[in-house]
Amino acid sequence: MNKMMTLMMASMNKPAQIIMQPPSIPTAKQSKSAVVQSAPDTDMIQKAVDSAVNRLLEKTKERRSAEEKKDEKDKEEAERVERRRLELEAVNQKADEAARREKAADQKAKDAAADEELTKAQMKKQKDDIKKMKDAQLKQQQMITEMGERAKEKEDRLKDITSSA
Repeated sequence: MNKMMTLMMASMNKPAQIIMQPPSIPTAKQSKSAVVQSAPDTDMIQKAVDSAVNRLLEKTKERRSAEEKKDEKDKEEAERVERRRLELEAVNQKADEAARREKAADQKAKDAAADEELTKAQMKKQKDDIKKMKDAQLKQQQMITEMGERAKEKEDRLKDITSSA
């Protein structure tokens, strides 16, 4: 069985006709020559096995190298994607912050406009109140003046009546 395995391994490097030979069982006479002949066959088989093992090792090494390169590329891609995600998140946060600041500024402007309108309304009311007070004061002065004129007229009449009597 072991010899069959060895022959199968050797078949990887040998032409098909060598594989087709049936395994020989040495007789007593052939035994001496078989030992002499088996040494070159063993060397060839060993070389074939070594060659096959080396090819398998090389393929394994290449596959591992390819997998490592792929893993490295995948890792770099994942890092790049993560960096892009973080950059996008930062940009979104900045945009959100800018929107909040703009909204706050708009609200401040609206509040300021409302305050200005209120101040204008208060100033207009004060102006109207002052105008009303001035009008009332003017009316009072006119009344006082009229009353003073009437009193003087009465006094003048009394003087005229007393002086003519």
